[in-house]
Amino acid sequence: MLAVREVARALHFTAAVRSFGLLLIVFALAACSGSLERTRADAGLGAPVDDAAGPRDARAVDDGPSRPDSDETTAAADSQPAAADSQPAPASDMAAAPTADASVDTLDPNMTADGCFKWRGAQLSGSLQAAVNAHGCVEVQAGTFVLDAPVHIAPGHTLRGVGAAQSTLRADRAKWQLSCCDSLIADTLPSDPTKSPFSVSKLTVDGANVATYGVCCRGFTASELVITSTRCSAIGAAGRGVVVRKSTLTDTAWPTAVPGRGTISCATGGFGGVAEGAAIYSESDGARLDPVFEDNTIRRSYGPALDINGTWGGVFRRNTVIDNTGWAAVSLYGASYWTIADNTVRHPSDQPPQPYHAYCRGGPAGARSAAIFICQDTDTKGRIANHNVVERNKASSFYGILAVGADELKPYWAPRLNTFRDNDVTGSNFGCADDFKPGQWQSGEDNVWSNNNCAGSPNTSPGYF
Repeated sequence: MLAVREVARALHFTAAVRSFGLLLIVFALAACSGSLERTRADAGLGAPVDDAAGPRDARAVDDGPSRPDSDETTAAADSQPAAADSQPAPASDMAAAPTADASVDTLDPNMTADGCFKWRGAQLSGSLQAAVNAHGCVEVQAGTFVLDAPVHIAPGHTLRGVGAAQSTLRADRAKWQLSCCDSLIADTLPSDPTKSPFSVSKLTVDGANVATYGVCCRGFTASELVITSTRCSAIGAAGRGVVVRKSTLTDTAWPTAVPGRGTISCATGGFGGVAEGAAIYSESDGARLDPVFEDNTIRRSYGPALDINGTWGGVFRRNTVIDNTGWAAVSLYGASYWTIADNTVRHPSDQPPQPYHAYCRGGPAGARSAAIFICQDTDTKGRIANHNVVERNKASSFYGILAVGADELKPYWAPRLNTFRDNDVTGSNFGCADDFKPGQWQSGEDNVWSNNNCAGSPNTSPGYF
């Protein structure tokens, strides 16, 4: 019996020793793991990358890095609003991509924390076109990068900077090919522009007076941009799905002497343009495109801030529009179902009248410029100016608001069925003028004016002529 007890004690002792040994091994492994983690952190492998590093400080004002992004060879899409049929065959619609890559290695210095590819210029990161093709989201790092051809962005993709004051894309003045409708940033001709629009934000887009547009032409959302020095327009809207918010559009379409190329203007090259451009331009034959322009600052354009030629439907709201040139700051020609609301519009009163439509040159006080201008001189190709709402604007020029047409030819060839209410035209030489007199045509088709200070005091009527 004693022998049996001694054997049992020996077995218990052996088991205890084994258990103690296993515990020592576990503690040793844990200590080793902690040491490895501390070593990784101490080495900086998990530290954030300094995104401010770039080839050039954004404040530089020359023509960009010594090695421009010259391998951008994608052909420019003919994307002029007036010449959509001249576009190249559409690229196949890419499936809507996420705004960030689905699988992100947070230790990859080429990716942001939210999965955007950090593009540092062609020399370091390959062409920008290749980057936006390969990644759902591309972030342009700080610096000024020179492009010699448009960048086409597929539906659902994102192109952004680290801030408009830091990230700049600029057209190459020497190499950029002029055409009717090239754009620094352009779409890929999506079959449904309203489905998965591409996004562009937090960049300065500098046309260098040679790129026809800054961003064009359908299926995009633009925000927090500075678009400057484009040949014709900062924004082109040739199709549906265009939204522009919280951006600055400046110094558009000014004729400029370019070394080795002479004076460049919107009319250069015989591509159908005229000398005057516009910060925002849209043209169609009565198509309902419904673009949206909100909370933008538009200034110093050689031509109107907003020039709508036959496009129906749209919103122009809460914009600050100052010191542009041409016949009007906000111009609707043959355009219906627009909302022009809550804008501050200050337009020089000494500008020449509308140069392209003889019956729309002026109002009862002569051929002069207007802050807000609506014109109809025909009823063909959808060029009708009905059912627009102009409200709560602060507008000043020679004419604060001018609605004019060719009723000398036909009594209904003038803007009608429009609503003007709660507008402040203080500072205008002639507050409001309406070319469609009450009762001029069928009953119920007059324009409605209410609570405007057209004659300098509240709720006064326009001058009819």
